[in-house]
Amino acid sequence: TAELLAILLRTGTEKHSAVSLAEQLLKESGDLRGLARLTVEELSQTSGIGNAKAAQIKAAIEFGRRLVALSPE
Repeated sequence: TAELLAILLRTGTEKHSAVSLAEQLLKESGDLRGLARLTVEELSQTSGIGNAKAAQIKAAIEFGRRLVALSPE
């Protein structure tokens, strides 16, 4: 999960790689469900996550939700 999230992030910070930043986000939010519950504003409070990256994360989560809604299985 962290690696997939890192692909969305594309870059990290001077101190943390994208994977490390993704791991931090998942740890702080508890899990993937917790991450999905965060708002753009809450996501962007993490160092290295601005409004654009936060919006990309939320958009990817929304794509996943819509895919699940289309698939009865």
